[in-house]
Amino acid sequence: MTTPVNGLGQNIVGTLPAGTTSSVPSTGKTATLSDGSGQVDFLKLLVAQLKYQNPNSPTDGAQYLAQMAQFTQVQKLTEIDKAQAEALTWNKTVSAQSMLGAAVTGTTSTGATLTDSVVGVTLGTAGPTLKLASGATMSIDDVTNVAAKKTA
Repeated sequence: MTTPVNGLGQNIVGTLPAGTTSSVPSTGKTATLSDGSGQVDFLKLLVAQLKYQNPNSPTDGAQYLAQMAQFTQVQKLTEIDKAQAEALTWNKTVSAQSMLGAAVTGTTSTGATLTDSVVGVTLGTAGPTLKLASGATMSIDDVTNVAAKKTA
């Protein structure tokens, strides 16, 4: 019997004896590599594959190495994705701080198009929000134009 297990975003197929099931517990959620549960699930699956393989036709060791290589590749890509998201957040934060004192045009949180000077920046989970002189707020993603800062 062949049982596909999809805990890492891909199917990993192992051979189990008839009437048995995989010993990988179901957590009711999708495993992610960032919290480490993907690694645990993968290792449990690997142990189950080794435990229940057919002794007359053992699985080729190259298949296990290929699975480990794929798992490592997915894990590294996840780490790269996380690092890029963090870099984008910091880039937006630096951009918002550089707009202090400048006149910006964009869509406010109420949906109106406004040109006003930036008097502050609030950092939140959704990214930086510009505080305008009129009291309105604007997400940095909604800015369409930035004028040069006024010099004293």
